[in-house]
Amino acid sequence: MPQPYIDVCKDKKVELVYAEVFDRWAAYAAQISNRIELLESLVRKLALTKPHEGKWEHSYRALQKESR
Repeated sequence: MPQPYIDVCKDKKVELVYAEVFDRWAAYAAQISNRIELLESLVRKLALTKPHEGKWEHSYRALQKESR
């Protein structure tokens, strides 16, 4: 039986991308996220580490090595 139109259907514009493009960008985003976590860890250590008197260079070199 035909029913009256009650205005629930709506057209929405959407943008579509190929799955392979999405997958490539998702992998790239995961790499960037991982690098950000590593950088945050290094910055946290730099901010929170207080070397012993006269040992700042040793701490600095250790942080350099870790960052490589």
